[in-house]
Amino acid sequence: YTCLHYDFPLFTLKSFLFALFVIPYHFWYFPMLIGLYLLVPLLYRFVHSCDETLLRYFIGLFFVMELGWKTLQALPHFYVAGQALSLRSSILDFGFIGYFILGYLLTTRDLSKKTVRLITILGFLSIPAGYFFCAWNTIRSQALDVSPVDAFTLFNAFLSILLFYGIFRLFGRIPFSEKAAKFFRNLGKDTLGIYILHLALFEILLKTRLGQSLQTCNIMLSLGVSFGIFLACGLVSALLRRIPYIGRYLA
Repeated sequence: YTCLHYDFPLFTLKSFLFALFVIPYHFWYFPMLIGLYLLVPLLYRFVHSCDETLLRYFIGLFFVMELGWKTLQALPHFYVAGQALSLRSSILDFGFIGYFILGYLLTTRDLSKKTVRLITILGFLSIPAGYFFCAWNTIRSQALDVSPVDAFTLFNAFLSILLFYGIFRLFGRIPFSEKAAKFFRNLGKDTLGIYILHLALFEILLKTRLGQSLQTCNIMLSLGVSFGIFLACGLVSALLRRIPYIGRYLA
């Protein structure tokens, strides 16, 4: 699919082999994971040699100097302030290391009820806030702008923390029935397939009249199409997962 629709107008053996080494943009997490794993020995020593105050100081810097700066740049009325802080990029650049250590803290620390309540409120508020600023930026620029929900904005960060904590700390405590538990296990096995397939279906839709409508600011249409893509890719992934040899890599 990459060879046919991205950088390669003609599908050839040469272009196919080249695509194996040039990872498509929605597989960005492969090189990111390789980099994190290479740093794990250093990060392990770091988190075990720091006391609680230094770890909180690190996370505080990550929120202010990485997430806060990117959020300011994504908001239209704060763009000048974000540009004024552009020197930050030459001072500190946490990248996904900040999320990595934040995830470690969330899985190894018991959070107070007040903190969990704050995470829940900010996480749910970040969803409409992110959609609002995406629509606002798109209307102002007359071009699709999803920078407010970039991986390194506060909107994405609060939602990611809510999902992370909810899945790993709270979700497992719910006494599901056997049928419900089986459904969620199968859904978990299909998520990688959904992620791999969703971009192909989305790119195909963009070439249709429906896809052209998606580039407007109709949020309800976008939500409906997103759910449809998730459902369609989930069904395809569930079928592919039952094929010998292919299924083991998708599950």
